[in-house]
Amino acid sequence: MKSKAYKKNFLIITFIIILCHIALLSSGIFHVPLTKLFLMDGLLFLLFLASTLIIAPGLDKASDNFVNRFLLLTTLQLLTMMITILSLSLIKMNHFKAIGYHLLVLFLSLLSVQAFLLVRQIKKS
Repeated sequence: MKSKAYKKNFLIITFIIILCHIALLSSGIFHVPLTKLFLMDGLLFLLFLASTLIIAPGLDKASDNFVNRFLLLTTLQLLTMMITILSLSLIKMNHFKAIGYHLLVLFLSLLSVQAFLLVRQIKKS
């Protein structure tokens, strides 16, 4: 039951954060190509959706292995993000620095929300 509550809360918050980011980008404050940033937002949403589907079933089981699962999940997310930024650098994308900063800020905010919700969910049990 804990896994369903976590999935629902985290996916709603993730969706809201990404929608706020898209609204901020659409306002014209930043002068970067929006299509590339929308693609990166979609990639981040898929990354965190997959991570939610991986870790959520473990919340209903014994919490002995939670720390191992959490560290593995965080490491895989970080590696995926760094490989994405490295590949953007290697293809010499225009506005690479701005897109990289947007990705990192959004990634760190989603990661901190994920960690907060996971710790709160574990403390409830």
